[in-house]
Order: sequence, then structure tokens, then C-alpha cells
Amino acid sequence: MADGINQRRNTQVTVLEVRGHYKRLEDEYRTFKELITSEGFFWDMEANVVVATAERWDNYLETHHGPVKFRVKGCAHFSLLERMFSSELLLQPLDVLVALPVQNPIPEAD
Repeated sequence: MADGINQRRNTQVTVLEVRGHYKRLEDEYRTFKELITSEGFFWDMEANVVVATAERWDNYLETHHGPVKFRVKGCAHFSLLERMFSSELLLQPLDVLVALPVQNPIPEAD
């Protein structure tokens, strides 16, 4: 997989780097999914914010330290992460997941 990324992106990433990025994205997905499915939390997809009362946030963050970054800003690429990590897709071979289209948010220089 690293070879494919290197060829497409003209970079030199290692397998360990790819695994590290994959693990970080999976952790972010699971943390965010758990947060927005918790009672009293709502994700406003258009505004990209998680809505809850200050008291609900404070109580949740006493026992869950990972989602603190989502208090101000949601998970910008949640829909893509859901495609990668939802349980039904995990049954797919990894090469199918790698083939999913990825949008580059950085425009190419003219």
C-alpha cells in the first residue's frame, strides 16, 4: 500500500507511517462516533459542531478525554471516515478501502 501511495503522490512514506495514520484516523472516528451517539449530544453536520449543554460536555469530559478537541469543532471528514471504518466496510478487503475516492482539499497550484 505504501508503494501505491508513493507512486500516486510522488512521496516516500513507509508502511509504519501508513499504519500510524490509519490508526490515528480510526481512533478519531471511533471517539467521534461514540460522542455523537451519546445521550444529549447532537452533531450539526452543516456547521460541523457538536451541540450539547455545557454541563453535559463537562460531565462527559470527566471520563472521556479524547473528544475534548471536538468541543469547539466537529470531525471535518467524518463521512469519509465512516466509509472507511463502519463495521460493514471492515468486512471488505483493504485494497477495496484504499480504492475509495479521496478529495484533495488543497487546490493544485497553477
